[in-house]
Amino acid sequence: MSRDNKISKIENLLDILLLHLIKKYAERRTTRSWEGTIKNVVDMIRRPNKRRKTGGYYLSKNDLQKAIEDSWNIAMRKASFDGGYDEVELTGNIDKAKIKNDALKLVLQG
Repeated sequence: MSRDNKISKIENLLDILLLHLIKKYAERRTTRSWEGTIKNVVDMIRRPNKRRKTGGYYLSKNDLQKAIEDSWNIAMRKASFDGGYDEVELTGNIDKAKIKNDALKLVLQG
């Protein structure tokens, strides 16, 4: 898989991670299944981000922060559609900075 394909895959998975975190915080609840899904998505992000032959990562911490920022609007749109909230209502129920920070921490751990 080419570098660009790996980065695209990571960005798509960040959309999914943010979607789940937004819904988790908006609904102020979680389940074991939901937590398992979040952990699985994090693992699916980490795996293609790791450079096997040369070491290091395709997306650095700063690159991941930018990718999370870029994914935010997509995830909010999906969360509002899936969760029955409109985007304005959803924005009032969550802490945007905390969710972005939590997403970054989850991806960087381990």
